[in-house]
Amino acid sequence: MKDWYSYQEAAKEFGICQSSISKLFKQYPDIKEKYVKKYKFEGCRLRNNISKEGMIVIANVKNPFNGNQFVEKSEVSAHLPKAKQKLAEKAIEKSELSPAQALLQSVQIMVGLESKVKDLTEEVQKLRSGQDSARRNLLELPEPHIEAKEASSRSRVRQRVNTYSRAMGVDYSDIWNKLYNEIYYRHGINVSIQARNKNCSALDIIEEKELMEELWSIACSMLKIEE
Repeated sequence: MKDWYSYQEAAKEFGICQSSISKLFKQYPDIKEKYVKKYKFEGCRLRNNISKEGMIVIANVKNPFNGNQFVEKSEVSAHLPKAKQKLAEKAIEKSELSPAQALLQSVQIMVGLESKVKDLTEEVQKLRSGQDSARRNLLELPEPHIEAKEASSRSRVRQRVNTYSRAMGVDYSDIWNKLYNEIYYRHGINVSIQARNKNCSALDIIEEKELMEELWSIACSMLKIEE
């Protein structure tokens, strides 16, 4: 068994795509921090590599994507024997030892891994417990009480003009001129001229004169859309 595996090699070992390895470490950053190191091999650029202990941890973690798993069963206690057996078999296949020596080597590998089973199991359980705790805390957060802000008279007038223009096929400028004329006839205020003199919009002048509510009433009266 190798001491270190690249993401590509790890993916091949577990029969999954390389992106699933990366996604797993995003969900379990503690595993990455403990078992993934950067090494530069001859002729290769610096890359992440997973320790053999990390490979055992991965074999015991559910794949969080698409509801699949890296192994058939979900319980850690069921995963570990299979993982150890698989790694031992691969060590035998790659060795040139006699059958007896290969068997002894596989036993030594399994015994060595056995001493780490408890720690690895507890680590996985802590990760899952942390996820459950975070999920509960998220569900216990109070819902925000934010009241929707009421639209201003100015916004309502503009919305009315836009809706009427689209529905009736009338040019926007013609509608605004019609509304401004009503203000002129009722109050003698030419909002267009005053807006040019003050370098602002006609609606700014109407707000300054405190006539926006009246303009809204005029718009509701004049800009009726037939259903």
